[in-house]
Amino acid sequence: MATQGRKNQKYSIEVKQEAVRRINDGESLRQVATALGIVNKTQVLEWARKTENGQSLTPTKSKGRPKTNFASPEEELKHLRLEVAYLKKLQQIQRGNLPPNK
Repeated sequence: MATQGRKNQKYSIEVKQEAVRRINDGESLRQVATALGIVNKTQVLEWARKTENGQSLTPTKSKGRPKTNFASPEEELKHLRLEVAYLKKLQQIQRGNLPPNK
């Protein structure tokens, strides 16, 4: 029987701040997580470490490669064609069958 994947739980900034305040007041990770309904007690520890290091508890906007904005569809098409040509050449190099330089 296959198990279903777990969805990431998102907590409000207020819950995160309350958890950190309670940790700083001396409550245990388990007590704080249970009282606030936080599934993973190590998440509370991570929030406490972030605030200790001066980092924000607000989520980062996005991860991964930033989106490229193009002025026109033609510019985007040109960019994509160059990208495909680059990847084809890289693939040839990796396979070891690169044609002679032109």
